Order: sequence, then structure tokens, then C-alpha cells
Amino acid sequence: RRPTVGQVVDIRVHLKIADGWHINSNPAALNLIPTSLALTLIGAGLRVDEVAYPEGRDHVIAELGDTLSVWSGAVEITARGTALTPGSGTLTAVIDYQACDHRRCLAPTQLSATIEMEID
Repeated sequence: RRPTVGQVVDIRVHLKIADGWHINSNPAALNLIPTSLALTLIGAGLRVDEVAYPEGRDHVIAELGDTLSVWSGAVEITARGTALTPGSGTLTAVIDYQACDHRRCLAPTQLSATIEMEID
């Protein structure tokens, strides 16, 4: 069902992290890059009021004597916004993240996805 102006809009972004890999949670350990979600709607008005990140799980790095908070497997990030103006638009979700396995971390990168959205 389409949201109407003034209505609260709940958005869920599902991530599937490949087996053997993890990404930093949000918040991340000191000096690490947290995974983050940014949402934009072009063509209609949506204000993003909050983004809620799930709890991470502890990942011990024995070589460093450190414990990190990470996500692996399936993760759901939720956002809540308010529909501001009517119209049809494209909602873009951008995830900034850094993936690591037990040997290395890849360079930070982005993943984006779009859907069409209408506000009445």
C-alpha cells in the first residue's frame, strides 16, 4: 500500500553477507569503518527520521588481541521516515561497508539498490 503525505514510512534493507566474510557493525570498533545506510528519494518527498542498525556479534582477532563487533550471514537494517510530498519517485539505498574474512579486509566500497515508490 502506498504511503500518504504525513504518514510514517518503514523501510527494511536486507543484506546477505557471503559465507566466510563479515562486515563491521554500526557502531564499529575504534578506527574501523562502520557499515552505514543512506536513503534518498528523487521525485517525491521523504524525510528519513532514523536508521536502526542491529546488534553486532563479537569477532575475536587473536593476532591483534582485539574483539570487533561485526555482522555476517543475513542482516536487516531498518529506517523510519515521513512522507512529505506526493509523487512518484526512485528510492535509492546506499550501503557503505568494508568486507573482511579471516585473512584480509577489502577496500571500503558501496552497494546501492533502487525501487520505485509512490506517495499519495
